[in-house]
Amino acid sequence: MDFDSSEMEHHETNLVSSDSENIDEGYDADNDVTATAQQQEKTRVRKSTRATSDSGTASSTGRPRKRLRGKQTGATDVPKQVQPTIDNFAADRGLTRLSLLRLMNFGAPIFLLNMLYYLHQHHQPLEHLDCVEYYSGVGVIAQSFVEQGLLSRTFDILDKPTLEDATTPEGFLNSMFLSMSLKSLDAGGSLGHWGTVCSTWVFMSRSSTGRSAERPEGFANSECVAIGNCQVARMALILAYFIATLRHWILLSEPLTRPH
Repeated sequence: MDFDSSEMEHHETNLVSSDSENIDEGYDADNDVTATAQQQEKTRVRKSTRATSDSGTASSTGRPRKRLRGKQTGATDVPKQVQPTIDNFAADRGLTRLSLLRLMNFGAPIFLLNMLYYLHQHHQPLEHLDCVEYYSGVGVIAQSFVEQGLLSRTFDILDKPTLEDATTPEGFLNSMFLSMSLKSLDAGGSLGHWGTVCSTWVFMSRSSTGRSAERPEGFANSECVAIGNCQVARMALILAYFIATLRHWILLSEPLTRPH
């Protein structure tokens, strides 16, 4: 058979092109096989490492332990808080259970209990005084106790205008501190003497104070009346403390005052 030379050249060219393509495809296939093998090896190593770490944390029973997320290992249980009782509440304020119940029965406001807590916790008053003379003036009562070798204190605005003014927060705290410093009956007994200013409480001043049986607080907008109301109200709170803690007290309407 006779072949055309041009057809022979075309046939040889197609064979060379086909071989080149096969070589290129074989080369690419080898690369793919190599990459796949490397990926499989990495996966095998990763699984082997993970299995080793898991086996290290396994318990003695062979079961893997649960991972603790956000928990501290070896932490002990937090102890339960002790629930406060009425005895603890009273002791924190320097009171007995019975004294506290008396105060609550009297309707003592919460701020009075807070005052007792503050003074007992931060100042720790000692029951060592035999007498405290409130609104003492010249202090005749307190001096009579001193002459008998007993401990006494006075409380009067003329001595200390701030610390012994019952209408100021400092003065009220100071007067309560002195009350807590008095001896109770169990410690030998003591005396609290009061000479609260009565100028706005007498019947002769009713026209200017507005006080009456129906309206004992009077004209509360008046400065002198407001001061008298504050003094008597705070005296009543301290007297309630006296009664609840079994301390003696006596009230005198008008003490001997200092000459001006």
